[in-house]
Amino acid sequence: MPARLFLVTLVAFFAVLRSARANVILEPLLTTNNPIYVTGSRVAGDTRLFIIEKGGRIRIYDGGLRTTPLLD
Repeated sequence: MPARLFLVTLVAFFAVLRSARANVILEPLLTTNNPIYVTGSRVAGDTRLFIIEKGGRIRIYDGGLRTTPLLD
């Protein structure tokens, strides 16, 4: 359970960094099993997040968590 909380906190942190508003409301975006790393795309205009899970699976979040992993 702490890993899920870490992921939600991390995603919320990135949302705060992108926001220029003073009043920000943080909401959980997703839950996943055993996340160990989250990174964003380095391509301009690409807002996807890549979530690496402990079992080796890489999942994509682009407004919603895709059901099919990028790599398993």
